[in-house]
Amino acid sequence: MRENEEARASALEEIKTVMTRRQQQVELLERRMETFTARLFAGFEEGIRRLNEAGVQNISAPRYSKHPVGGWRRVLQIGIEDWRIAAVPLAGVAWPNVNDEAMIPGYAFKEPCGRLAFFLLQGDDLQATAFYDVIVLLNGSWFAWGYGWPKQQDDMDNTDFVALALDLLATFVKDIHLTWGTRDETTLTDAMDPKRRAYRFGLPGRE
Repeated sequence: MRENEEARASALEEIKTVMTRRQQQVELLERRMETFTARLFAGFEEGIRRLNEAGVQNISAPRYSKHPVGGWRRVLQIGIEDWRIAAVPLAGVAWPNVNDEAMIPGYAFKEPCGRLAFFLLQGDDLQATAFYDVIVLLNGSWFAWGYGWPKQQDDMDNTDFVALALDLLATFVKDIHLTWGTRDETTLTDAMDPKRRAYRFGLPGRE
């Protein structure tokens, strides 16, 4: 009987320890994500302002919308010619997915992280899948990768966020392309609607 009581007490203590640690990690990652997201979004604002001053007028200033989760989260959208990029800080924390082939230290795959996902949008397509990611780790370092762009890793305090935003914009502008749809995909509705296009939006390797 005493052994049963000891086993129960041990299990209760283990659960308490694990759940307390998880809660602490969640709170820390929320702070990390809030800081990283705010700095990167400000970097996009400043970077695009500089581009506009340099005469580049077909990249719009960032627009923001509320994230359904609320709090500090918001969604950034940037218009580039006939397409848009949306950056969305995901809710919750989780371990990195090894299937994403991120070149980050092995230990990091056993720690929770925050995630900022990028989407390529045409119209109001809410079924778009993420094509680029930034992972923010407990220690404040971040890792970014997707569709062949060189993987990055750094510490937030040592990051030039304007340079990072411009670097991201440069790779988006160079690599995302428009291709006319085939004849059987080109509808009269698309051809006659000034707000619609008969393009396919592409990323390297997806055509």
